[in-house]
Amino acid sequence: MIFHLRQPVVVLAMALGFVIAVLVHNLAQAAVGRMIGDPVVRMGRRRVLDPKREFEPFGIIAFVIGGVGWGSQVPLSEPRNRGRKGRFLTALAAGPVADVVVGAGCVAAYGALTDGLPLFAPRAQVIPIASSGYAILGIVGLMCLAMGLLHVIPLPPLDGARVLWALAPPTPGWQKARYNLEEQNYGLGALVILSLPVFAGEGLVVQIAYAMAEPLRDVILGLF
Repeated sequence: MIFHLRQPVVVLAMALGFVIAVLVHNLAQAAVGRMIGDPVVRMGRRRVLDPKREFEPFGIIAFVIGGVGWGSQVPLSEPRNRGRKGRFLTALAAGPVADVVVGAGCVAAYGALTDGLPLFAPRAQVIPIASSGYAILGIVGLMCLAMGLLHVIPLPPLDGARVLWALAPPTPGWQKARYNLEEQNYGLGALVILSLPVFAGEGLVVQIAYAMAEPLRDVILGLF
């Protein structure tokens, strides 16, 4: 995002997309957690938005330097038996799926309002736009798509890592890997480093997120 300081509309749209994506992701996971009777979510009382709780400092830093980031983890009780894994994974999936749905809706609305005008990625150096309002809508949608799909990466604190731990066997090797990635913050450090714009002028995390989001964007815009 730091490359677009001369484009206030783009900075505003990306920041708005980041905030919306984090809140939608966390609220969706909390809502599904309550529906399945997760005791940790109930005790957390996540019915009321609290920015201090929903946003995570390193996720914000990654967004500022790279263009995509993440929020704080929604506390969910991890399953101890196979029968509850499905509910746990459903609650985890609710966050990224909600982001993708919201993002797809915004991109579709952008396409309908602009008759399918091409929407360039926020990471592009120059973004041709016909209307600031339409550009904000489209970029917010693309940001939500990218940040929802970002969670497939199996590194903490992303949801992909939580899915991996739920499916991995409880062997000493996996437990050690989890300890290093979570407790020693190796996973978080790797994500922040991979967000630095040193891979062809942008972060590897950004490249992965948009490599998944842009084809979906193109499919949606192709409908218009």
